[in-house]
Amino acid sequence: MAPEKQVFDPDGNLTLVLPRSSVSMDTSPKTPQKSCLKHKSPPKEEHVHMQVSSKHMMLASPVFKAMLTGSFQEGETLRATGKVEVPLPDDNPIVFTILLDIIHGRGRRVPRKVPLKLLALLSIAVDKYQLQESAGAFSDSWIDGADPPHLGRMPNCFMWLSISWVFHDSERFSLAADFLIRCCTGHAPDKYLASENLGQSLPIPDTVLDAIQKRRQDTMSAIYAEIAMRINLYMATGIDPRCKNQDGKRAKQDCDAMVLGSLIRHFSGRNMWPAPNPPYMRSSVQDLVYDVKMLRIRSLCSYFNGDSDCEEGKVEGSRHSIERRIIETVKKIDDKAGQLSIEDFEHN
Repeated sequence: MAPEKQVFDPDGNLTLVLPRSSVSMDTSPKTPQKSCLKHKSPPKEEHVHMQVSSKHMMLASPVFKAMLTGSFQEGETLRATGKVEVPLPDDNPIVFTILLDIIHGRGRRVPRKVPLKLLALLSIAVDKYQLQESAGAFSDSWIDGADPPHLGRMPNCFMWLSISWVFHDSERFSLAADFLIRCCTGHAPDKYLASENLGQSLPIPDTVLDAIQKRRQDTMSAIYAEIAMRINLYMATGIDPRCKNQDGKRAKQDCDAMVLGSLIRHFSGRNMWPAPNPPYMRSSVQDLVYDVKMLRIRSLCSYFNGDSDCEEGKVEGSRHSIERRIIETVKKIDDKAGQLSIEDFEHN
């Protein structure tokens, strides 16, 4: 079988040789797939040859300009023979077809809407060959037509982080980073960096991944510290009882002991007290917030007088005052967790 040939410039003096990949671009989040790309080492006849203009490629891509005008073998061959063949064994022919149509001014052939996986692959190639300016005319419509980044699937969010980083989409970058800060465990960045088996690592800088991981750990540390502080208040000796409603110091101390027991039983049973050591590999911010909301305090006051609160005299709804304070503080901590923007990294 003869190699497939695509002509983007009939007079083109540059031939790009890519593997003919078996690619599935159906990215419905409801249908998990084992692999997006199934790259093998294809025999010669299974390559795709793309005839292009070297001038167009050098104008659009600083990477191709350096390759074809410098002292690299490809540039020397082009100058010596007037033409050159460049193998691109790691690149995807579907992605390159779209980008080469853009570079060669064949805008009508360029899709205005692409699946999320294909958009992630485009972000990889655009970053690799520095094609942001060329692709910029179409990236907004691609992004607007793809799945939103808050679908609740970890691989999708890593793809969105790459897409928003490469195409500098501040809103979607913050949404994806927010999701990852709250939902990642310590293992997630390594596990999903080559998300959905795209065949290549996503071009997310280490500074971004480190910032997400640091924000995640700082948030979890603050939640653990709040829990420890509340428990320590009830464990402290030599201070007046916190209960204000029971008659007599002994009854107040017994009430405090029941509150302390409720706190320890709840949080120790969820491995939240004593606090584990960072980087908290098996938990996420989302897990901690949920477990805090599940807290239920039992005390002598609530046992004998269902409408009575140990410290405030009455119960607002069904929540003990200690429950409300912990939950409100943790909510404030959680609200601050996702405040990460792409502008934070512009000068790094």
